[in-house]
Amino acid sequence: MQQVRWTAFGLSSAITKTVLHFFPSAVSTSAPYPVSVTLSVFSNEFPRKSLTIEGGRLGQPDGFRLEEAIPSLAEALPGFVGLQVELSTPQPRIDLSPSCCIIEFVSTAQSVKFSPQPSSVRSKSVQPDGEARRLSAFPLMQDAYGFSSLLIVNGSDRPVGTRLSSPISMGPIETGPLIEGGKMDTIGSPEVQPGSVAEVQVPDQLIQARSPDECSWGLVRSRVLLFERSDQPAVSFFGLFRESVAKRIVSVVAL
Repeated sequence: MQQVRWTAFGLSSAITKTVLHFFPSAVSTSAPYPVSVTLSVFSNEFPRKSLTIEGGRLGQPDGFRLEEAIPSLAEALPGFVGLQVELSTPQPRIDLSPSCCIIEFVSTAQSVKFSPQPSSVRSKSVQPDGEARRLSAFPLMQDAYGFSSLLIVNGSDRPVGTRLSSPISMGPIETGPLIEGGKMDTIGSPEVQPGSVAEVQVPDQLIQARSPDECSWGLVRSRVLLFERSDQPAVSFFGLFRESVAKRIVSVVAL
């Protein structure tokens, strides 16, 4: 395919800035054909802005600071912003699917990097209502130093909902431990509006109800979070882990 897309998120605050790194790659050639980057930025409180940046080359890593591409972010400081990134080339028969995008959060204290999944690699299972959905899992963890949460980025033009639950007890592995083998705690059904980003935190009492495991750094409580997700190309899910005191994000994983 002559283009590859990612739906991700960035941070724009007084202490944390976002840098986008991209690595245009092709399956069958390494010639430096021209590559352009199309970027869309949106959030609950920031109107969608889009631009195209020319000058990229196949096989040559590149990148830019988000606030240099969208200067109004420096004034608005909206916090979480949704990002839609597309690499494309006018050269016919060039498959850009091996390309990579990395998002970096930079502050004086640390740097956090993660790589979103390309929209084209998400598996789909069509439900009776015709919408592609699947059940995904994410481990919730809490200790003296940090806690985890779920982040949903909705870059589509309609609301996206998900049902959250957590198994109370685990069944046998061979019967499907997360779906068929145990009872569930129902957590809720949040709905994320079009062009917005939402962080979902599980009620603390659900984590505290779990017996802690003793690790070398202290006690850790954990639960499995199940969420029903839409596989729309413009909707992405991420797991976050934050510091307990400063609430800074210390790691991100694309789900």
